[in-house]
Amino acid sequence: MAKPERSEAAFESRLSEGRQRFLARLMVFAFADGWRSPDEFLRDFPPREIMRALKDADELRSRLLVMAAGVHERLALKKSITSAGEDLALALEEGVTDAASVLEILTPDDRVRYLDARKLWEFLHQDAFWQSTANKPGHGRSAARMTFLLERALEENLLTLRDVADGVTFDEIAERLPPEKLKQVVTHALQRARRGEALDEESLLEIVPLGELIESVPLLHVWTNVVLDKIALPLELATPEAKQEASRALSAVSPAVSAPPPAPAPAPGKPAQRKQEATPRQPQPSESEINVELNELEFEAPPTPVDAGPFEQEARAKAVESLQALDRLPPSHAELALPILLSIESMYADLLEATTDEDREAVIRESFPNDHHLRTAMLALIEVLDPSINTKEPLIADAEIDSLIKIVLFEERHRYEQARGSRSGPPAARARSVPPPLPGRE
Repeated sequence: MAKPERSEAAFESRLSEGRQRFLARLMVFAFADGWRSPDEFLRDFPPREIMRALKDADELRSRLLVMAAGVHERLALKKSITSAGEDLALALEEGVTDAASVLEILTPDDRVRYLDARKLWEFLHQDAFWQSTANKPGHGRSAARMTFLLERALEENLLTLRDVADGVTFDEIAERLPPEKLKQVVTHALQRARRGEALDEESLLEIVPLGELIESVPLLHVWTNVVLDKIALPLELATPEAKQEASRALSAVSPAVSAPPPAPAPAPGKPAQRKQEATPRQPQPSESEINVELNELEFEAPPTPVDAGPFEQEARAKAVESLQALDRLPPSHAELALPILLSIESMYADLLEATTDEDREAVIRESFPNDHHLRTAMLALIEVLDPSINTKEPLIADAEIDSLIKIVLFEERHRYEQARGSRSGPPAARARSVPPPLPGRE
């Protein structure tokens, strides 16, 4: 009997192209980890097809006949392609050899070198492992397989970390990561920002390892938007039809995950039809109601589960208290995710050190890890800085982020000038103990 297929860690491909080495490494892993079997391989690549593929590889074809089918060496080289295929098929049918013995001779490199690459890719992924979901047994194993695939593509320079981030999307990462892990990402981003360093994909993986990230995101999303888009299609291992089929499946499972493009602006004179938020928007409480019901309202962190742990509860309560003291607590703060609330709090701490509008704008941008968080925070702050502005109107809700930042800076400047003008007035006009944070130093 043949030896079992070696582990991927012990395998070293001698193929010259990264695309070929990548495919060979996936094949070794699939057999060694039990995803595919030698019998399944010979079902998809029968002896006659293998021999036709080896028509220009006389030595390898002869070795298969001699070692697997028991053909005399002097006769093996004289066999026609058709005869060689029949001899190998007969040897398998009669039990002279088995599939594992054939694949021990036909090495992973040889399979990739001589067989059709697209068909090999299809064979390796017939089980559609990416359809596994978090509530299914063995999901962790499927996520580890996806991680392995991406890591090998990265090692072979067929993929970049930016490709992974672009395919998964920052919005998807922010939505799927657990709140505690997302808080670590925000903290890490702010620490890097203070050192003048951006939060790039490599530094993100310092906090969230690739395997942990992949396990948090639906595998179908990763398969569709990273594996197919960034690897299989460019390498001509998959067809556009395979991508279309995966996209349809992704849309059917969760339309929100497929990240469709934003809807066009409504026609003039027609009201905007905005999507219903995942968490229904609650009536905004008054300031007195906030003070009375703080313990009930602030320990929920939508869209995170309502049973947030003590760590999240304490962090949210502190952020709310800090922003209340600054008179910058958004009316809709109960609907803000904890990382966004913490970023707003950190932003105001850094704004105290800024001396120009350019510096303040930079502080605002660097306080948030992605555009989604930045936009959400700016709209929430506009609500508290100027309640007369309806942030649900398309003109505001769909405005460019640059415009939203300018509104916040303008309103902060307006508040600052009002506070300065009231300093000569009676003490009652200056009851607030904490001054507005802008414009900083004079």
